[in-house]
Amino acid sequence: LYKQDTPSSYRPYGHYWHHVMAASTAPPLKVCEFYSGIGGYHIALSQIPDLTYEVVAAFEISTNANCIYRANFPNTNVIETNLCGLTAARLDSIIDKAGRNRTRDKAVTSCDETLTSRDEVMFVMSPPCQPFTRQGVRKDDLDPRSESVIHLFHIFSHLTSLP
Repeated sequence: LYKQDTPSSYRPYGHYWHHVMAASTAPPLKVCEFYSGIGGYHIALSQIPDLTYEVVAAFEISTNANCIYRANFPNTNVIETNLCGLTAARLDSIIDKAGRNRTRDKAVTSCDETLTSRDEVMFVMSPPCQPFTRQGVRKDDLDPRSESVIHLFHIFSHLTSLP
């Protein structure tokens, strides 16, 4: 889109995002940050205008990264773990403890889809990229470094309520 073609209400994160996530109409979005590192997604979310959010859990295996994350975000539950050991039941428990949001009494229509009340939990992640790159020999799911992300996708399908 060219600037002259965009409506005055255009937001770079889309029509749906602007109307559904406006701070005046929504309680904080619950966020689980996987492969959290030192908090890149946490910072990125803070740059979105009108977004209210709460990172309810940050998962990272690196002790050093977790020390930095805790220093930057002392109120966030940082969980030092190998994600291959995470279960759907434990993740459900973490999300439920943080309190799932039930919002939107009325449907919101965007892009020919009707969105109704649902649990608002967003998963963000930055898994290892080496299995899928030229430098990493492109072994994809055969590379042991992709095991944890494959495991996450498996447990996501067993959650009591998908994000």
